[in-house]
Amino acid sequence: MAIISLEPNESFEHYHGAPSRTIHLDGEIEFAFGDTRRRMRPGETIEVAANITHTMRNVGTGPARVNCVGTSGQHGPANEN
Repeated sequence: MAIISLEPNESFEHYHGAPSRTIHLDGEIEFAFGDTRRRMRPGETIEVAANITHTMRNVGTGPARVNCVGTSGQHGPANEN
């Protein structure tokens, strides 16, 4: 489990070596993976399969936080080999 905080216009592109679930806590987040883009509201969740690069971006004017659950295994920035 990891709480990720993003400032306005900040983004975080990464992957996990295991399936993960992201729970939107507060703020305005756009979640993207593959051809899918979704604006999330607080309380909503999204699940991502293992080894799929995905990006969270704060599209609001204040801080935003998400809780990533089930992130055991390798993970890192999308540009890692």
